[in-house]
Amino acid sequence: MIRKSICFLLLLHFSSEAFPQEIFDIDLTDRRIHIGITVSPTISNRTLDSNSPNVGDIVNQRNNLETYKASYNLGASLLIPAGQNFFFETGLHFTDKGYNVSEMMFFWPQPEPNLAISGRAIYKLYFLDIPMLAIFTFGEKNVRFISRVGITANLLLSENEKQIFTFQSGSQDISTRKGSGEYKPFNISPTISVGVDYTFNDHFHFQIAPTGMITLLNTTNTNIKERLWNIGSNIALYCKI
Repeated sequence: MIRKSICFLLLLHFSSEAFPQEIFDIDLTDRRIHIGITVSPTISNRTLDSNSPNVGDIVNQRNNLETYKASYNLGASLLIPAGQNFFFETGLHFTDKGYNVSEMMFFWPQPEPNLAISGRAIYKLYFLDIPMLAIFTFGEKNVRFISRVGITANLLLSENEKQIFTFQSGSQDISTRKGSGEYKPFNISPTISVGVDYTFNDHFHFQIAPTGMITLLNTTNTNIKERLWNIGSNIALYCKI
């Protein structure tokens, strides 16, 4: 216990030396490019809509059954200064999106141990996202407010469906299969976020910003309008080069 405490105190000491905590002015004329690593825990889901009365009940049923899924986004970003308080951001991000289908109970005329009594599903879609965002910063100190606005190009990589069936004995049958292929390979998502940027020193700065996006175009090749959305916190560490 004492050894762990000493190691923790040493870590705090060296962290404070490398990344001082005091408030100071920053150089707003610095035009170095920033390279960053981003990680974003998110939740995702989809919205369904249709003007056709023939499928209206199906859409309502699906909207009631489907819930959000825990997702994530990770990748590399590039910030290009374009003014004292303005940056252009792009990069390559691997993004997990999708939704859950709530558990449904099955009722059979006669009890049958070989038949499932309930089932649920998880739909996962993987994208390569390319953000094209404008970043505005507010303030002259090393702690600044930031806002992002722009679009993100979504390139579909793969889709799959995980099905989970539960039996009377409590055992489960879990299987994963490829998706139906109804999703379009390309989409565009308007993106917006607001957060805080903290500059440690002349080389490193950290950002955390709640972020949201939703696909602009219908995501499937069906007559039911579907749009994928996800919200979460964008966490990034940047290095000036």
